[in-house]
Amino acid sequence: MRIHAPRKMSVVWEPGARVLMDRVAADIPAFVRGMVRRVISQESERLTAEAGEECVGEATVRRAFELRTPRPMLPLLRKALGGGASQAATPDVDEPMFAVGAPMSRAEIEEFLSWERTGRLGSCSADGRPYVVPLSFLYEGGAIYYHWFADEGRKVRNIAANRRVCFEADWSTRDQLCYRSVVADGTIEESRDIREKAHVLDRLAERFPEYAAGAGHAADVRGIIDQGRSAMAEAVRIFRIGIESMTGKKKGQAPY
Repeated sequence: MRIHAPRKMSVVWEPGARVLMDRVAADIPAFVRGMVRRVISQESERLTAEAGEECVGEATVRRAFELRTPRPMLPLLRKALGGGASQAATPDVDEPMFAVGAPMSRAEIEEFLSWERTGRLGSCSADGRPYVVPLSFLYEGGAIYYHWFADEGRKVRNIAANRRVCFEADWSTRDQLCYRSVVADGTIEESRDIREKAHVLDRLAERFPEYAAGAGHAADVRGIIDQGRSAMAEAVRIFRIGIESMTGKKKGQAPY
């Protein structure tokens, strides 16, 4: 026997509410207009149901826009709505708004950095030219570590000229509806302590086992790897970013 789910009753909209929706949506950038209409429609119908009303009115649409519009777009919204819009509305929902993420706590940032494997290091040359490069990293003890085999390179020259750097790591779904993003400012230095270098290499090997075993490396690097832990600690350069400030932003569910 087939069981049919109950049909959802359609919500009636007052003509004025539809006109208001159309007027405001016309001022919203086209690439997010469809999403805005869906979100505001759903919010308007939710508020109507909670109030026990039979149809969506203009006041409900105004309230839905105030609750669900990203903060940077609120001035545009209030201009379109005219004098009837609240000038001091503050969203009272726990979930992030549809186009604006929410701040990450320190614990959430550290959890993300412990999971994510690829970041981007931003440095500046002596003449102030910025340079950003992706790299694999390890976050441990409030610092970010990465390894480097070469003695030369733009990244190395920049660090020698200016030890102040910026580090960024992020993850997102292809539709951008879920994401995590962390930005850290700090000072970078090369580790000279063999024990620290060996420890960081051990931890990196746990995170990247195939890479640590030699996969994808040139023959000279594979030779160093084959010599073992001590040879690696001597030959590989380990850099530590001491974090001075760190912020993060999140939206939707995390993948971990």
